[in-house]
Amino acid sequence: MKEFKALRRTMTLKGEVNASANDIFPLLCPTREYDWIQIWDCKLIYSDSGFAEPNCIFQTEFEGERWVWSVSGYDPENTCIEFTIFITDHTVMHYRVKADALAENKSTLSWTRTFTALKKEGNLYIETLDEKDFHFRMGMLNKMVEHYLKTGEMMKVS
Repeated sequence: MKEFKALRRTMTLKGEVNASANDIFPLLCPTREYDWIQIWDCKLIYSDSGFAEPNCIFQTEFEGERWVWSVSGYDPENTCIEFTIFITDHTVMHYRVKADALAENKSTLSWTRTFTALKKEGNLYIETLDEKDFHFRMGMLNKMVEHYLKTGEMMKVS
């Protein structure tokens, strides 16, 4: 029997957002994302408060894959949230989102995803990840959160 060797891949995007880190952070929440991400859809499985908090668990589906999310790091003081995400039964992702203040109403928003395969199907999944698509999607999230904080309305995208 051939031994399985897991692939691991990390992708990061950092971008400036015209909003304060303290205003951005509360929006990085499975419940609050309904306010500013047009296509957001999740099933909240466990949360004492109904919002992001340590050990909050929720589920999403992206492109036919079931993602089970657990808030594994929650640091409002440092405007950072981390998730451990199980993608179907083949991949684990560590997802870190950090807002760093640059000025009164300007921040750097960093999105880092580290994927680790659990089995052969996970390796195939990781091999198909597209860096340009990741940068596009995370860049759109920066624009969406900035638009929401500026206007109070969700940015409509097609």
